[in-house]
Amino acid sequence: MHMCVCALCCQVPDSGHTVVSDEVFGRVEVKNCAINDQILLKTDGSPTYHLAAVVDDHHMQISHVLRGEVCVNIALIAHT
Repeated sequence: MHMCVCALCCQVPDSGHTVVSDEVFGRVEVKNCAINDQILLKTDGSPTYHLAAVVDDHHMQISHVLRGEVCVNIALIAHT
């Protein structure tokens, strides 16, 4: 029996920029080459926090998320 061990990743383009409009920090723009590709599903099929949080926010119809300055990069991941 052959088992496939794989994960689902979100590959960020090397070129271009990702822009997020933040109520506190205003326009946040980062070069895509500075954003790491993100793993969304682990090899065991379970979701990572990044995927689970976005799906949960969508299902709960969350329109605004409050986060500290150190977490602004999470918004970039969610909008990539």
